[in-house]
Amino acid sequence: MQLDLSSTENAKNAITEIDKYLKQINEKQTEYGAAYNRLESALESIGVSIDNLTSTQSTIKDADITEESSEYIKMQILQQASATLLATANQTPSIALQLL
Repeated sequence: MQLDLSSTENAKNAITEIDKYLKQINEKQTEYGAAYNRLESALESIGVSIDNLTSTQSTIKDADITEESSEYIKMQILQQASATLLATANQTPSIALQLL
């Protein structure tokens, strides 16, 4: 049984070519994997930023509502004090007349 050296040489060359292409494929997979990881990280960072922004907006709205509520209560107190003063002022002449 005699081996054909040219066919063995062709097989070795083919295997070398296949190895070369596999190495290139692995390098591309590494590049794409790294890019994918960077995109995932950026996406997660954007998600955290959105959550923080939503929370901040909620806090601002709560502060605005608190300020308006305080102003409303202040106006109610002033209205009640004014009504009390007016009622007292209206009673004062009758008290003075009773004293005469």
